[in-house]
Amino acid sequence: MRPTLYEVVGYHKKSRNKKAWAVILRLSVGAHRFELWTSPTRTVRASQTAPRPDKFGSSIATLRNLVKSKGKMRRLTFTDRVRKAANVVVIPIGQTLKDWGVYPNLLTIGGVVLVAFGAWQIVEKHFVVAAIIFLMSFPLDALDGATARAYGENRPFGAFLDSTLDRYSDALIFGAFSLHYAHEHDMWMVFASLVALHGALTVSYTRARAEGLGLDCKEGWLTRLERLILVITALFLTLFDARLMAAGIVILAIGTQVTALQRIFHVHRLTQNPEG
Repeated sequence: MRPTLYEVVGYHKKSRNKKAWAVILRLSVGAHRFELWTSPTRTVRASQTAPRPDKFGSSIATLRNLVKSKGKMRRLTFTDRVRKAANVVVIPIGQTLKDWGVYPNLLTIGGVVLVAFGAWQIVEKHFVVAAIIFLMSFPLDALDGATARAYGENRPFGAFLDSTLDRYSDALIFGAFSLHYAHEHDMWMVFASLVALHGALTVSYTRARAEGLGLDCKEGWLTRLERLILVITALFLTLFDARLMAAGIVILAIGTQVTALQRIFHVHRLTQNPEG
């Protein structure tokens, strides 16, 4: 019976002048669960009831590689910190929605519908209205996950739908900016909007592909939350000068491409010399 990976945990232990990182690989074999863990000293130990570690050589090599990344798997991103802070409010609301029988996927779909409406407001040049609508979509983006967790079930399709519709949201937002600047006959800004769209999609793809290889990949400056914050800020700044919105789009175009490159180099480091 083949083992199934169900959790990878990184932890950091610090003594006087030493820092030690270890990664635990938790496996499920039939009805039994086992632990394998590795440390920077390259020693691999297993629980007494676990199978021989050498049966999981490729997994251990991957774990050693993760350890060599200097603990980046454990480092919290800005998005992680915001999510952790919001959990105080979001988790109780998610439980309430579950008690009311609200299905998480409905919240996910509702969020992308709001984004579509906000994108249309960009095309109509109602920039502040669009910013307010995008702000309204924020809670739905957080509550679908909290409600799914309240149900306490493994919902892989919900996670898949959420990630997929996030890409639709990116396309709607930057597509709307492209249409707006096309109407203004500003082809450079059309190009910048399309570069930002490409960057946003590439940032998401690099993470998904890396995780498909069993690697953690949350590196980079502009994850989805940072991108949305910049979009909303740029839209509000049109109250002062429309050129500030254009500057925001240029920052997004450059920042998303840099973030994609950061993730490419991060995965390159993780995959070099896995046995070393």
